Amino acid sequence: MGIVVTKYGRMHVIESDAVVSRSLKLYGEWADDELLLLKALIVPGMSVLDVGAFIGTHTLAFASFCGSQGAVTSFEPRREIFSVLAANVALNGYGNVTVHNLGLAEKAFELTLEALNLDDGSNFGGLALEGAGTASTAASYQTGVVTLDSLAPERVDLIKLDVEGMEARVLAGAAATIARCRPIVFCECNDLEGGAELLAFCRANGYAMHGYLAPAFNPANFNGQAENVWGDGKELALLLLPSEKAQQNLDKLRAHRIFAVTRVDDLALAMLFKPQYVPEILQQSSVALQMGTRFPSPLASDLQAELGGAGKLLARGHDEFTALEELVRQSGLELKTLREASLYDEALHEDLMRQRESELQTLRAVSVYDDAVHEDMMRQRQAELHALREAGARADSLHKEVLRQRDVELKCLREVMAQQEFVHQAMLRVAVRFDAENTLLKAQVAQATMQLARQNTHLVDSEARAQAHIADLESRLRAIYASRSWRLTRPLRGLAQSVRGTPFDDAAAIPNFVFRAMPTAAAPGPLAGSDVTTAVAPVPSAGRLYAFLADGSLRHPAIIFDHNGGGGSNSYSREIIRSMVAQGEMVLRVYCFEAQWFVQWVDGEKASLYVAASLEQVMDLIQAAGTRSIVVNSVYGYMDVAAACNAIANLARGTGATLDFKVHDFLALCPSPHLSDFEQKYCGVPADPDVCRSCLKVNHAWYHSWFPIENRPSEIKAWRKPFADLFDAATTITFFDASSVPILRKDFSFDDSKVHVVPHSSTYFTAARPVSIDGPLHIGVLGTLSHLKGGNAVVALQEYIEEQQLPVPLTVVGQSYTPLSDKVTVIGSYATDDLPDIVEKLGINVIFMATIVPETFSYTISEAMEMGLPIVAFDIGAQGNRLKDYVLGKVIPLGASPQTMLAAMESCLKAAQEMKK
Repeated sequence: MGIVVTKYGRMHVIESDAVVSRSLKLYGEWADDELLLLKALIVPGMSVLDVGAFIGTHTLAFASFCGSQGAVTSFEPRREIFSVLAANVALNGYGNVTVHNLGLAEKAFELTLEALNLDDGSNFGGLALEGAGTASTAASYQTGVVTLDSLAPERVDLIKLDVEGMEARVLAGAAATIARCRPIVFCECNDLEGGAELLAFCRANGYAMHGYLAPAFNPANFNGQAENVWGDGKELALLLLPSEKAQQNLDKLRAHRIFAVTRVDDLALAMLFKPQYVPEILQQSSVALQMGTRFPSPLASDLQAELGGAGKLLARGHDEFTALEELVRQSGLELKTLREASLYDEALHEDLMRQRESELQTLRAVSVYDDAVHEDMMRQRQAELHALREAGARADSLHKEVLRQRDVELKCLREVMAQQEFVHQAMLRVAVRFDAENTLLKAQVAQATMQLARQNTHLVDSEARAQAHIADLESRLRAIYASRSWRLTRPLRGLAQSVRGTPFDDAAAIPNFVFRAMPTAAAPGPLAGSDVTTAVAPVPSAGRLYAFLADGSLRHPAIIFDHNGGGGSNSYSREIIRSMVAQGEMVLRVYCFEAQWFVQWVDGEKASLYVAASLEQVMDLIQAAGTRSIVVNSVYGYMDVAAACNAIANLARGTGATLDFKVHDFLALCPSPHLSDFEQKYCGVPADPDVCRSCLKVNHAWYHSWFPIENRPSEIKAWRKPFADLFDAATTITFFDASSVPILRKDFSFDDSKVHVVPHSSTYFTAARPVSIDGPLHIGVLGTLSHLKGGNAVVALQEYIEEQQLPVPLTVVGQSYTPLSDKVTVIGSYATDDLPDIVEKLGINVIFMATIVPETFSYTISEAMEMGLPIVAFDIGAQGNRLKDYVLGKVIPLGASPQTMLAAMESCLKAAQEMKK
């Protein structure tokens, strides 16, 4: 056996197999037209049976179609073939496939089979289980045959049968399973007898039968091989659909030429369109022995008429030849008469003889000439008949080619019509939603106007309180505005606050590319749920985008699904939008903020923001626009994460767009994106689902107040399933540190080919020179300090330093939300560019990265590395992984004692100071 690369994976093939293995070697595929039809019916998560799996061509394809959440069960009774099937499943590493060395029928029994010699040339895929000869050896063996009902499968969505005439028997043994699961059945049909049995099954069980003629040769084959070794051969397949599901499945098959089969006569005509049906099946029938297989047809009648015309020409030539022969005969009679008249005198007789001889010679010459003319006419008639036959053959070939061209044109027209219908339906849905949205907004405006009138009566009494509250807020905001995180997220907060109807602190700082196209008219009143009555510019409805879709000016934009909460991931989304715009792309950025959907459109220097009524409206707009590129930057904060993931996956599959999933956190594994449990400790992704179930009930710190309670998961598998589907649809999964890959793979499986590790760029900050690390140990903590950022670890370290009365200062360069000893210095907000001067002025010479959850990337570690400082961190996530390759870095176990922390910092500083000498 050899191994070949095929469309659905690498496969062992049987070298002497004359059909399936030969096709795999030549074309890299087998029966791909059938598989494409089945792919339209199979969705990820389905359970599929491959009965008569042979060496696994359909099994491997089904495993790919079903995805990791689905299941494929394959049956192959011949042990020699089964060993090849099992090897092919193992070769491709499919964990969702189960194989059985069993046959299926209407009852259980043991069957004796002759052992196959796989070196003998044969069509091994066409061997019947019973009553057929095989390549013989002296050995034989027993194989088991069972009923499908005896196996009691929990779920069956589709059954593929290739059992060489035993289809009805297999279905009889699956009666209970079929009644319970109502699966789709797909099987081959080689003769009318077997087809009639299946038609009877459909009538008895409420199924609808449809046929599909698949050509054996695919010009667009996987290997691009132009040679056609199968000629015009075709295979007839029967698709049995449960009546209650027939129409919805037929809608999926509009691109395929299937036809309804309601009578045996329909099957008979379909079989006659198989070129091999007459020689392989009909010539073996008893009728053929008496009557032959040359039954009349319109084409045969036309050819017969042409042959009749040629026969008339031949008959006319024969008549002319007969007339000439009669003339010669009459001349002979006259000669005989003249001879009998020899009683005349000899001279007269001789003279007459000479005269008659002369006449006879003339007649003979005429006869020879006529013979030559006759032969020439015969040759001419034969040439004309040959030309007529060639013209008939050419006309027949031209007719077939015209029919093929019409079929291709018809298929293209149907596909175009289906696409136009899809866009039309999407436009209709958008229009209906826009009408409903317009009516709702009018009602909200009226309600807001009434509310404004009522509130005006209370403004005088509340003005003094409001002024005092504003003064307090301004004092608190001044401290926040100076922070690094406030500067990074200012544009996105401004965008969100404008949507809510509250003024932004510094509108001039908003990037032009975000707000330039926003309307400037005053709002009629506050948005629903707001207590502020200040008039601001309203965000237009997503219905405005319809104009762009209608005139075709917005086509194939890049789509970015994002959150709008600020921080590093929003900084990253701004960078990729700038990059896309610089390359001439249009961008639609979609996010959900405080239970409201927004769509931001960016095209060069132009940008607009729109509010959408629902996720469904957003997806309708995107589908109508079309896209070739989708980026999932974050779905944190979405009201229905499962619905969003499923919609994005379906969008990628439906449009054929690339999908890049960016791993900024671990939301795919848990609603707690940093993997902190209900005790605010790193959970490590427990393998026991009961641990997660208990935690999910009480770990609500990560839900917004407007997050629907019904969307909070109670089972971790329910939370992760839509993400698994999203990873399956993704073409790229981008990680910002290699440490995040094994964490995500604790409960997700995806190909290595999808994994891209691309660290964030740190060009935003540069240090003119490394800062000094001379002097005794001085520990610094960079950035905001909170519980998850290691607040408790810093408290424990300071308590140990004070308990041991050690002269080790500890400084937090940033804000702290953890109560600290008054001996810990807290600098507060700082500008990143001032960081080298701050660190050197204070004398900080070791940085403690105290975070207790795994980071996907750490900007503060990048800043410390840029300054050339020694760094100590816990051995988890990106922080631990990056320090393993940093010459001045050291990692310690998560939960290490304060004594261990301090010893690691002293050791790290000492080694760094030695290296600097």
